[in-house]
Amino acid sequence: MASRTARARMPRRLLLLSGLALAGMLVFAISATAVPDAFVRLDAAAVPTETSARYCVFTTNPQGKNMKFIARGVGGNWSPRGSTLAVDLPDGGTRLVRPSGALIRKLPHDYPAWLDETRLLVSDGNAYSIASTDGRLQTLQPPPNTHVLDVQVASVARLIVMAVSSDDPLGDDSERLVLFNYDGRAVAANWRVQLSSVYEMSPDARRIALADTFSVAGRSTRLSMRDGTGGTVLAAVAANSFAWSPNGRRLAVVLLSTGSDMNATPAQAGLYIHDVDRRNSFRRLARRNVGLVIWSPNGARIAWGTARGLFTIGAVGGSPTRIGGSVNVTSWYNGSSGLVPNVVWSPDGKRIAYSSSGAIFTARALGGTPVRITPADGYRHPTWSPDGSRIAFTRDRLTYRSASECPAD
Repeated sequence: MASRTARARMPRRLLLLSGLALAGMLVFAISATAVPDAFVRLDAAAVPTETSARYCVFTTNPQGKNMKFIARGVGGNWSPRGSTLAVDLPDGGTRLVRPSGALIRKLPHDYPAWLDETRLLVSDGNAYSIASTDGRLQTLQPPPNTHVLDVQVASVARLIVMAVSSDDPLGDDSERLVLFNYDGRAVAANWRVQLSSVYEMSPDARRIALADTFSVAGRSTRLSMRDGTGGTVLAAVAANSFAWSPNGRRLAVVLLSTGSDMNATPAQAGLYIHDVDRRNSFRRLARRNVGLVIWSPNGARIAWGTARGLFTIGAVGGSPTRIGGSVNVTSWYNGSSGLVPNVVWSPDGKRIAYSSSGAIFTARALGGTPVRITPADGYRHPTWSPDGSRIAFTRDRLTYRSASECPAD
């Protein structure tokens, strides 16, 4: 959650992007219907047309030295050990390249999400498949007489979670969740959710968090949690957004008291943590309106961005630390990945890279002066290599001074 929506390049539902991995989960969707008011709403008419030729991916070290052109496209999704980058092509397809920029192959599929060092989950808009870097492709088969709605990856459990719905118009108003292992084999599951729900499977695939949407004076939603038996393990509470910790043991819940989607009074607003092994256990970490939250890789800290700045806080408590200026945690581009993160943690959780005002910055997670590692010239969407030695990011070609800055294929 990266990012990741399938046909028609708009999310049917959007929560917090993980994985690439914001919260240990990767979220995909095929159909395009309204996004619940309590979450992120996108205005397609306001999004400019964008193509692969408009963007290029570069890498640099965390000090901003040794900048290197990698490929045309968007993003720079590192494989788990960093041997390969998957670069999204907004007008269709994926380019697999080495960190040196050497092309491995092009895939005709979109929405790449790494499963392991040599396999990715991809989609052609009609089906989801497991693609190997050597060119092999295995299509995931949904149950007969169903169609696919969403696909998520439970990274800790190493399972692919496919939500399907009956093709029968008279069938029940629910989705069935089908689980596949990374070899593409279906495994038994007993999960059902309502079509009106926004849900996210925990990274360990033991629980599912559900936001059942409704509208009362413009407000939504209520959050509940279930286990694999269908039992409720968290009574319904108000929520505006939520995100699983990387190990699936905690859930961050955001309540807002401003805007059309407010669910709380100013006295109730803030960031809460629910320890999922303790029934209805909530702790408030921050007493303020916060934006979408991103867990650090080790689950020790949480970051969020608002118009007031970029903040982090310890998951066990403490005071928020302001580490940067105004930043959007995610931003939209009209390409195959939909929303792409603008804030990413370093693999060791000690630093953050983020995009602000067209430049990439790095900062210590515990505070200090941010370091700008690129010019303010259309740079965004940083991603940190697994060993922490390089940062990949995208540059908008509209800011180039010459064509040589983004070479042709």
